[in-house]
This record gives sequence, C-alpha cells and structure tokens, in this order.
Amino acid sequence: TTVSDDEPGKVTTTTITVPQEEIYKPNNFYKPVDAETVNYNDPYAYAQYYLNDTGVSNVVFGKHTKTTKVKVAVYDSGFNLMQEDLRDNFANESYITASGDTTNYGHGTGVVSMISMGLNNSVGGVGVAKDVEIYAISGDSSSISDLVPKEAYSFNTFNDVLKYCIDNDILILNLSLLGTTADENLLKQYQEKGGVIICSAGNDGQNRDLEEYTEYPCCYTKDYNNVISVTGSRNKKATMWCDYGKDSVTIAAPCMDMLMPSSDPNNPYYANSGTSEASPFVAGVFALLKSYFPNATSDQIKKAIVDSVDKDQTLENRCQAG
Repeated sequence: TTVSDDEPGKVTTTTITVPQEEIYKPNNFYKPVDAETVNYNDPYAYAQYYLNDTGVSNVVFGKHTKTTKVKVAVYDSGFNLMQEDLRDNFANESYITASGDTTNYGHGTGVVSMISMGLNNSVGGVGVAKDVEIYAISGDSSSISDLVPKEAYSFNTFNDVLKYCIDNDILILNLSLLGTTADENLLKQYQEKGGVIICSAGNDGQNRDLEEYTEYPCCYTKDYNNVISVTGSRNKKATMWCDYGKDSVTIAAPCMDMLMPSSDPNNPYYANSGTSEASPFVAGVFALLKSYFPNATSDQIKKAIVDSVDKDQTLENRCQAG
C-alpha cells in the first residue's frame, strides 16, 4: 500500500511478496529462534506468522530509515510499563508510578504488544508499528491503583480520553473494548482534528448490524468515517466466533495465536486470540503508514488499508472491506 506525500489525494495499492523466513509451528511457540538464522534478533518473532500472512513483515523488517514518531493512545487496563519489550515505547505522559509496582500483565499489556514490541532489541517479538509512542490510558483504576496520571485528566470515561487525545494531538486511539459511548460533539471534534478510533468488534459471533447486538464504540462506524471497527481472521479467512457486520464492522485482521508477553518467567511469551488483538494490529498498521507518510490524512490511510485487503468469500458479508 502506498500513500503519496507528494500527491496528497493519491492512494495506490500494490501486491507484496514476502519471503517465508520461518514456518510457524505451534508446538515450538515458546522456543526462541537462533537469531543468526534470520535478519532480526527478536527471538520470538518467528512465531508471529501473521506478519507474513498480511504482507506487513517486509515493511516491519525492512531497512527503511525515514520515519516520523507517531503518537498512539491505548485506552485499556492492566498495563505493565516496565515489560522488557514494551517499556522503551511508552510516552512520558502516559502514567508514572508512585510505588514502583508496574508489573500488571493485564489486558492492556497484550493490546500494546500488538502495536509496539521493539524491533531488533534482542528480546520478545515485534510490534507492527516501527516508530511509535504509546500513551497508556487506564480505564480501570483498581487494576493499577498505584499509577497516577501526570496530566489533570481523570480518564474515568471515553469522553475524558477523547479530550486528552484532542488536547495532546494524539490522532490514533485504540479501544479493544465494548460498552462505552462518547459525547457526539467530542467525536466530531476528534474527527475534524484528523483523529481515528480503531476498536474491536467482539468475540460472541453476533451480527452487529442487528439492533439487539448493537454495541459501542464498534457501531459508531455507521455515523463516523474515522471509526474503524475490526473483526477477526486467520489465514485471511473469517473467524466465525468473532462479531461481524456488513455495515457496522470495517475490516478483518489477524486475531488467532497472537504473540504477547506473559507473567510466567518460565514462558515469558504466549499466544492469545480475540478481536482485542485484531484491533491493535490495525492500529499498528495505521501508525506504521503514518510514520512513513506523515502528511497523509487519516482518511487517505484508512482508504489505503481497506483497499489493500485480500478479499475472501468467508468475509464478504462480515465487514465492509470483505
């Protein structure tokens, strides 16, 4: 996918051929690969089959140098700000610790890892985004009771998060959650500012187009072009237990056996599945493109991503991109 800086209105798509450096083997998932056999030194990256599966790996592992730092906010809970493969990419304005306890391997840690695990740092795996600054915003104060925000935002609601992103020019926001709404004026302000909201569709196999299964923020896609709702796939085919919707869900992304940090010192990385992982995968791709093409608008990048998908019959009526 190419978004042109020189021609802001021009978006083109290309087919990418990716070498298969390693074969994904579930029974070897926890075993780090010998770094001398591949062109990266992240010992668990070989297990991230979805980087090759989606054609992202040749960009992530490529020797491109011209990138711009991109801010990404993650509204979640259970962040481990000191995890070895994540700590260098957290923004100073995220959360600071009062007691030194930042060892919560909760949902937020896994979500952030999809976006920002460090490249060629000799630990863990690889995040999709290459030059990113993560703003970890907790929606569950009980899970990180000893973390305090530097800024004067309570972050108790989606509205608080939008205000923070608007005021601090954070134009990519990931929400791997359901059951939260925001003020219409704030949603419009964020859209007008060029912000994009990327969110998970859910894991109940429900059709979000039906009134009885309408959930937010997922279904804001119907009214706001800057909201991208993500269902799950594996090997470019639909994952049937993921929520879907021809009108209310934008795109499918890998959601099965996604590598993330573990609290088990004997098995420091493990596989997890769900649209909570598919959503930050798309957020990471969005940030990756933005880092290479900083002058591209959110609408242009969204169009580039949606137009570049490999369509499949199993996804034809499950999301807008097909």
